[in-house]
Amino acid sequence: MTDIKKTLGALGLLESEIKTYLAALHLGPSTVITLAKATHLSRQAIYDALGVLTDRGIMSSVMQGKKRLYTSEHPEMLLTHAKEKQADLDKQIESLKEMIPKLELQVSGERPVVKMLEGKEGVKMMAEIVEDLPFGEELYELVDTKVLFSILNPVDLEDYREALKKKKIEVTAIALGDPVTEKPENVKCRILLDEKKHDSFAANLIVAGNKVFAVSFTGKMYAVYIENEDMANTIKMLFKLAENAKI
Repeated sequence: MTDIKKTLGALGLLESEIKTYLAALHLGPSTVITLAKATHLSRQAIYDALGVLTDRGIMSSVMQGKKRLYTSEHPEMLLTHAKEKQADLDKQIESLKEMIPKLELQVSGERPVVKMLEGKEGVKMMAEIVEDLPFGEELYELVDTKVLFSILNPVDLEDYREALKKKKIEVTAIALGDPVTEKPENVKCRILLDEKKHDSFAANLIVAGNKVFAVSFTGKMYAVYIENEDMANTIKMLFKLAENAKI
C-alpha cells in the first residue's frame, strides 16, 4: 500500500485525495459521511478531495434517492491521468526550452553571460535583445548590407526591426554597401563606408547597453551573444571613434 501511495503522490495527488480514492475503491459507492469515517478526515477535507478527484476523472458520483454516492473509477483511469499529466509536462518542457535563451539574457553577476547559437536562431535573439533594452537606448551596428541581404530576407529581420521601433531605439549604423531604403526614422546616424576603400565582411556586430551580439554569415551561420558592461563599453568607444573620424 505504501508503494501505491507514493505512486499516487507522484501524480500530484495530496494525501487526503489518496486516502479518499483508496477508501472509495475499497468500499464501493459511498457517501461523504462514510468516506470521512473510513479515512478519519473531516467532511470538508473529503469534499475538497472529491472535487479534485472528480475533475481529474478518477472518481465520479451518482444520486441514489436523496443521497449522493461517490465511486472510484477503474484503476485504468489512473494510467490515463498519468499519461495526460506526462503529455502536459512534455509541453511545459518544450515551452521552457524556448524560454531559456531569453531567461539567460536576464542572468546577472560579475561573470559575463556568453551564448552561441547556430543558424537563424541567432536572428531571433537580436529581437529579444532589443526587447530587453530600456526605451530610447542607443544601439550601434556594423553591417555589410550586401552580405546581410544575401543571407537574410526582410521577413527574417521583421521582429528585430519592429522591436527597434517599439522601444524607440536610436541606432548608429556603420554600413558597407548601398542602403536598401532611405534612412529609417530610428537611425540616429548612418555612416556609409566607401566600397573602394573597404573590403566586404561576412559578419554583423551589434552593441547596446551591456550587450554585445555578433553574427557570422559564413558556413552554417553562427551567432555569439555576450553580456558584459566592460566589453560593451569598449566596443561602443570604437564606434564613437569611427563616427568622429567619418571613416
